[in-house]
Amino acid sequence: MALESIIETVVLYVFLQKALVGLKCINLEGLGWRVFDAKDQAKDKTTYTPYRDDGDICVVLNAKDVCVTRRKITDKYITQLKERSLKYHMAKDPSEVIRKIVLQMLPRNKLCDDRDSKLRIFPANKHPFGDRPVEP
Repeated sequence: MALESIIETVVLYVFLQKALVGLKCINLEGLGWRVFDAKDQAKDKTTYTPYRDDGDICVVLNAKDVCVTRRKITDKYITQLKERSLKYHMAKDPSEVIRKIVLQMLPRNKLCDDRDSKLRIFPANKHPFGDRPVEP
């Protein structure tokens, strides 16, 4: 029992360190912060244009609790290998699944890497940005 809690603490520490690494190279002046819960849907940025990077920093919580419709958990494939379904990838690393899905929705241009650096995904409810309010 104690070993599982130690492992969980170490994994959470690694996720938190990864989240803070990329923020040093981003100009945070004038950017908004959005903290979302993955259990809900949230799309409200009406000023989106594919050629301009004016998006906010997005923090997604509870990536492991995302729900998909119908049989997508067994029929949807993230990679080209047909042997690995969405269920396999969600068990392995749910934050990477959400990241790949979001990046596939964005246009493939020079701004894709900058947008990726503004996305922070956590499998649980704990995150290092505690002073930011969660969006309804």
